[in-house]
Amino acid sequence: AVSSGMQRVLGNRFDRLERQRAELLRSLDALDEAALHFRPASGAWSALDVVEHLVIAEELTVGALERNKVAVLPARSRLRTDVTLRIVVALFAARRRLRAPVPQILPSGQPWTLAELAARWGEARCRAAGLLGPVMADRLGDRIVRHPIAGWLTRSQMLDFHRRHVNHHGRQLARLHHARRQQARACPG
Repeated sequence: AVSSGMQRVLGNRFDRLERQRAELLRSLDALDEAALHFRPASGAWSALDVVEHLVIAEELTVGALERNKVAVLPARSRLRTDVTLRIVVALFAARRRLRAPVPQILPSGQPWTLAELAARWGEARCRAAGLLGPVMADRLGDRIVRHPIAGWLTRSQMLDFHRRHVNHHGRQLARLHHARRQQARACPG
């Protein structure tokens, strides 16, 4: 049977994540091309790089959902995953700058536009929504997505991770915007 209570929780988390994505894209849509491509230092990410990283992370998650692989883990491994995930989330909350844990989620260096990245992100979210649809109650705790540091996550943990991931990078985007304003003040004209 489908658990309507848990489905509602997953649906609410997904809707919150979708509102967060829309808000982030709206804020970036207000920026000009120079701001979207601004890098405060050599090798630093631009706003478009940050968005591409978020898109890639979610596309990889959707790919995992589509493969529908379930990790059957002993209690000790589930506990280790849960603790490690809490550490990752705490690092996000502490506003620590973190390096991407695997090269697959690094920006590609391709000249994406914000509109192209927004379309990719929207497509990933649409696919995720279809895959997170009705889930049988006995499958809600399945570990279905492997995070490169934390390990195998449930649907709920995955949605919560992505929300916190977007928050983390939202702060990075704010720092980028601040650095650009500072640079403009230091070098007017």
